[in-house]
Amino acid sequence: MLFLFVLLYCYCCCTTIVLARPDIVAVLPDRSTAYPNGVHNGLLLTARRLDISMEIIDVGNFDPRISAMVLSELIQLPTSQQPKVYLIWPIDYPSRLLLQLLYETHQVPIIQMNQLPGDDSQWEWDHLLAYAGPDDALRASNAGKMMIQAMAERGIQQANIVALGYPETYGGYHLSITAFENAILDNNNNRTEITLLQKLPLDWGTQPAYEAVLYLLDTIPTGQLHGIYAMDDSILMGAYQAIQDHPSTRTSNNKTTITLVGTVCNGARELLETKEQYGTTVQSPYLEGNLAVHAAAEYLKYGMLQEPTIRLTPNPIVTADTWQDMFVDFQGQSYTADDLCTWSIGPYERVAGLEQVDDGIVQDVCSIVKCSYIPSALLYTGLALCGINYLIAAASAVCLYIYRNKAVIRLAQSFFLMLVVFGSMVDNTSIILMSRDNHPDSGNSIQSLDASCLAFPWVLALGHMMTTATLVAKIYRVKKLIGNTANPQQNFRKATVSVESVALFIVAFLSVDVVLLTAWSIVDPLKWQIEVKNYDEEGYIAEARGACDTSKQYSFLFPLFIALFHLATLIYANWLAYDTSAYHKISDSKNVAIALFNSIQLLVIVTPLLIVVESSVSTSYFIRVCFVFLNNFGVLMLVVVPKIWKCLQGKGDDIPDLHSMIQANNNKRTGETRNRRIRVSGLDDSQLDLEQYKQREGAVSEQVQRSYEIVFRDEDEHPKSEPFSMPCDADSVETGPTPFSTESYETAITPVASEETTKATNLKIINEDNDDAKCESREIIEVKDKVEEEKPLEADQKTDTATNPVFVQEDKVQCHDNFFLGEELAAMLGLGMQQ
Repeated sequence: MLFLFVLLYCYCCCTTIVLARPDIVAVLPDRSTAYPNGVHNGLLLTARRLDISMEIIDVGNFDPRISAMVLSELIQLPTSQQPKVYLIWPIDYPSRLLLQLLYETHQVPIIQMNQLPGDDSQWEWDHLLAYAGPDDALRASNAGKMMIQAMAERGIQQANIVALGYPETYGGYHLSITAFENAILDNNNNRTEITLLQKLPLDWGTQPAYEAVLYLLDTIPTGQLHGIYAMDDSILMGAYQAIQDHPSTRTSNNKTTITLVGTVCNGARELLETKEQYGTTVQSPYLEGNLAVHAAAEYLKYGMLQEPTIRLTPNPIVTADTWQDMFVDFQGQSYTADDLCTWSIGPYERVAGLEQVDDGIVQDVCSIVKCSYIPSALLYTGLALCGINYLIAAASAVCLYIYRNKAVIRLAQSFFLMLVVFGSMVDNTSIILMSRDNHPDSGNSIQSLDASCLAFPWVLALGHMMTTATLVAKIYRVKKLIGNTANPQQNFRKATVSVESVALFIVAFLSVDVVLLTAWSIVDPLKWQIEVKNYDEEGYIAEARGACDTSKQYSFLFPLFIALFHLATLIYANWLAYDTSAYHKISDSKNVAIALFNSIQLLVIVTPLLIVVESSVSTSYFIRVCFVFLNNFGVLMLVVVPKIWKCLQGKGDDIPDLHSMIQANNNKRTGETRNRRIRVSGLDDSQLDLEQYKQREGAVSEQVQRSYEIVFRDEDEHPKSEPFSMPCDADSVETGPTPFSTESYETAITPVASEETTKATNLKIINEDNDDAKCESREIIEVKDKVEEEKPLEADQKTDTATNPVFVQEDKVQCHDNFFLGEELAAMLGLGMQQ
């Protein structure tokens, strides 16, 4: 029983010890920055030396939210858990109000640190136990004196300066600004007149000062800003870094042209050593903590404080010329500047920088950070390749006009060849647009770069599509002519393919691009933007680049749709080229297929490559230039230049033997040849059996002149031969194909051999006396195919259109078996025949 009582007593004692509050509770910013860290050291070391229990509660790195939360929790604690004394560093005005509420709630004495109460803080003067820290007014006044001295040494009679301060809610801000203004105003009776252009309250740290000074340097005319005052040296370092980065503030010897004056000596000592900073004021956070704990210890011992209750740390002036030899005497001890200051002693390191490129801090990001540009050698190479394509295209256009009447040009249609040339020139122009950047020596304004970005996809897409669609149309018109090559029985039907219809075909393809490009330009047009390439270890931009880009995430869909549409068009074009490959001498499908396949390869290979090397300016530029150059160079050299070269060699009128090619192709498919002598039988009373011949896959093996005769029995039952022209019915109405027929173009006219018995039929006979041909009834014995000579038609027989495959030439009938051209398409191909 006694044992249990002892355990219970020990537990209660331990609980009491845990719950007991220390003598002193200190509330202040954490150790993440130099000055608060020094205050922490002064508090802890002094409390240990004086054997006083103390708890430190930090409020983050000057975080107002944490400060409010901590003070609110202290207010809610019961009085029994309150300390004997509070040491509080209020970081903003709301914290000062909570400090007042804390005192009124628990009546615990408060010693305020760092923030000297101002004229607007009468409550603090009346109720605070004490103040321990710097004299904000004194140090700001000393900064004003240094600014006056610096301007006088520089010989500047009218100086413009700006002041950078703490947040406006911070108690010391107004004290410091007022004291600094009074100091420079008191000097205006002397030879230097100082004008304070702007007073900027900033957030804590170096970065806000860096961004603010960059903005000022962009807005204040060069040479019109002479000095910067900062309420502490950490702010001044941000200003110094901005001056270092901005190109307008450096002299030929790489020195700043702006005088820098700070306070608190919590920056970089190297700036004083190199005289980049004119001066600062000595301020010791360690002594601040020491003063606060000694004041609390005095209260704990005596229950009151002796005067003075305002206990200030020293704030003497120290300049680039005096810091090494300076000594500060305080409370019977002598200190050097290095003993008291929290400045960094080693080499200066960047403490601020640009973190984003689109926050509008500076007008030209590339004047601040390193930017990548297109190397000059690569730029000239790209422009040279562009010039080569322009030269080839221009020369091709001139030659096409000169040789426009040559058969080889007419066969390919000069109109479409010109479209190919024009499309390649438009596409080639994109090299010029992609070669523009924001290099300082280029003289390109942001507005002109925005215009180039907007025009680039239009020129690239429409130029590429104009070339591709024209090549598609070139093969498509031949496809319309020959029909379904998989079924030769249905080939060579009547096909009317005019220039206008093919032009509409091209316009249809271009219209899809126009719709996509218009939507892209309206929704989120390309603009010249600076993009980050690399960040350094501190998270600042190390390198950037300029590029045409969009601001919305889904804008990649527009170029994706355009690329897919072009790819689908190229695939379709290659299929057409393959489908008409047997007739490549008319359609030029072999060279066209190579050119189109070259385009497909380039598109498929280049697209993923550009995604991979997007961040490399040189590589991405080179790949894009090669894509445009090789695509257009290939089209011109494969489709246009060979025809011009043929004309230059004097072979411009040597066109392909179309009918021989067709016969060879059909014979290749069927293995048949045409019989020279055909016996006709099984004919009905109205017409020759045309359908049988239609099913025959053989055709003329060569384009020749032939005479056809029919052998029939005359009135005396003697065989007689007369020229044969056209089948007709009993009413002397022609039933065979005529130039005006709409039904018979898919049928052949030459009779087919048969073993059936011959019988009478009505035929249109050309009489020997050259009277008008008329329909007469004849009992046909046979039809003779007499070949006088196998030679190509004369040139004048190829220049006119013949839509009737059987027509009269003198006393002969010329027949082009199983091949019929529509009038318009025949003209397009340049394969007309003369009657």
